[in-house]
Amino acid sequence: ASALPHISLQLSSDLALVTVGAQTATTFPVKGSHLGLASLTATASYSGRTVTSAPSAVTVYPPLALSPPNISLIIGATFQFVATGGPADCTVAWSVEDLDIAGSNGEGVVTAASLGSTTVTARAVGREGEVYSSSTVTVAVRSLSGLRLKAPTRRVLQGALVPLTLYGQDDAMSVFSYGSASPLLNMDWGVAGAGTVRDLESPLAPTGHLLISDNSGVVVFRATALGKSTVTCTVSVSQELGRPGQHQLDRDRALTASASIMVVDRLELLNVQPAVRAGGVLLAQESSYQLRVNKAAVFEIGRASCRERV
Repeated sequence: ASALPHISLQLSSDLALVTVGAQTATTFPVKGSHLGLASLTATASYSGRTVTSAPSAVTVYPPLALSPPNISLIIGATFQFVATGGPADCTVAWSVEDLDIAGSNGEGVVTAASLGSTTVTARAVGREGEVYSSSTVTVAVRSLSGLRLKAPTRRVLQGALVPLTLYGQDDAMSVFSYGSASPLLNMDWGVAGAGTVRDLESPLAPTGHLLISDNSGVVVFRATALGKSTVTCTVSVSQELGRPGQHQLDRDRALTASASIMVVDRLELLNVQPAVRAGGVLLAQESSYQLRVNKAAVFEIGRASCRERV
């Protein structure tokens, strides 16, 4: 007969990083509650005698997680998923559910191959092949069927810089969806109104990069001319894919989007010499002074009030 029913077994931790569950025979479930390194010790008691095991180190690690949780790509675009968490001594193995829709290398770089939806899974694998943690994300391969041009503001001061970003039919179709596409997309930018196409530049212009049409979904508008300027971008395919039903743009038709930006001059005080754009006017107590500005209004400032007279 087994003596196990007469032996008292206990498992304890030196830190509150893990919780020990109810015993089943000689098995104790251990659950990590906080990140860190804990030490577990087992004791066995029988007939008044106690035997204690050597401490065993247990590492509580964050679960493996992929970021972002999903991505939309056009055919030929690539995207790098980022994996965090998992044991430090594990390797990350990548797999794609449907290789006809997308493929992945061993570093989490996914390339869209054909229209559809699939999943990408990363697994934290130990030396003996055991899987400690896993994470799955969704990859949707879609055609661009619409185009929108977003700007953080539509009214700026002369001399300001305004970034403009192309989005597709929804916010999921961002510059990450098409910026690495091959075959390339042609993106032809133009400016009408007060400004000219010379007011557009690459966001990498400070490093010497010029604005080109290949996949350039982000530009910077330099507000040099007063008045309304309309920035337009037309997107077209550089070559058709040659596969039935497979398109980077919906039915390979060119798409156009535009955004208008109003450039205004700064508010200046004209009856102060020299004219000022910012600062203060020193007034005596109980006095008033009329300020004239380069806008369609005249302001009077008293000791405790400011009112506009049109």
